[in-house]
Amino acid sequence: STIVSLDNIAKADINIYPNPFSSTLKIESFHIIKQVDIYNTLGQVLFKYYPNSQYTTIEINNGKSVGIYYLKVSTIHNTFLKKIIKI
Repeated sequence: STIVSLDNIAKADINIYPNPFSSTLKIESFHIIKQVDIYNTLGQVLFKYYPNSQYTTIEINNGKSVGIYYLKVSTIHNTFLKKIIKI
């Protein structure tokens, strides 16, 4: 699987919104999403989810502070990395 940065999201087969977000993050993909990981700025895994779907909604409201996090979305074809901001 290839790792793809979402700096140029128009080329990616994935949509992550809203960003910044307050509690709910939505992910849509052209391909099946196998795994979603959220990391803090120290690289520690805070959240793992296995949706096995093209669309998922994640509630990130369980004591996580406002700030910058990193989202890794793995589909059956690629792995996407995206900086997300919780407000």
